[in-house]
Amino acid sequence: MSPAPGTHRKTLIAATLAALTLLGAEQTASAQYSPSPYQNQPQTQIYKNSPANQAIQNHRMQLNSRYRQLLDSANRLIGEGRPQNALPVLAEAAAINPRDPEVHFFRGLALDKLADYKDAVKSYAQCLTLAKTAGMDSSELRINLGNTLVKLNYLNEALFDYQRAIEITPTSGLPHLYLGRLYLIKTDYNLALDEFRKCEALHYHDTYLPFFKSLAYTGLKQYGDAREELRPLLTSFSKTGTPDLFRLASTLDDTLSRELEIGAKTKSGNKN
Repeated sequence: MSPAPGTHRKTLIAATLAALTLLGAEQTASAQYSPSPYQNQPQTQIYKNSPANQAIQNHRMQLNSRYRQLLDSANRLIGEGRPQNALPVLAEAAAINPRDPEVHFFRGLALDKLADYKDAVKSYAQCLTLAKTAGMDSSELRINLGNTLVKLNYLNEALFDYQRAIEITPTSGLPHLYLGRLYLIKTDYNLALDEFRKCEALHYHDTYLPFFKSLAYTGLKQYGDAREELRPLLTSFSKTGTPDLFRLASTLDDTLSRELEIGAKTKSGNKN
């Protein structure tokens, strides 16, 4: 008996969301702005041979040094899986330099790791507002913002940010990967496949790319092509090297095998 209508699609989306959770753990840990956010920043005018202004300059240098130490510490804590410890560090950094986009970026990243997605979006949005005020933008920021919006199911808003990331870095395959992933969630399988092919054309290699391509082919009911994409993910090397991805790929491969068997039986029955 064939699966009930909609069951196949629900299975496909469930597999996609499972992959998203794993991929989300590999979010970029810093944002590169174009131009640099530290370029051409206004400086307090310093007059030579003025003890008062020399003191101001020394104090500013100390604050800037402390600010960088705090950001480095927060980045390290997030990387070590302790985002909750990064938040008070970032609060101190924001008190020193609340107009710098970077501190809000790291706060958004920490909140995202804590699954506080709504506040993460607010911090990313604040980062973006400050960056744009200075005539800057960031592909990494747009991607992270898009990823968090996806978790909140704000798919159209995420679509805009992924497309903006592509505009900022047209030679990078990374935003195409995330845009294709979004199209999978929206069940726009042809558009998803187009984005994954763009990743390959840009020589962008990602561990999850074959899996996502397989999902797109599955959605298009091209089961043979879908299984072919899974081959490199089902090796003994993958089983030990990327066990979570191996399990996802194995589950999807089993689903594809059943679909092919059903198709073969149907075709054989029609001949008889």
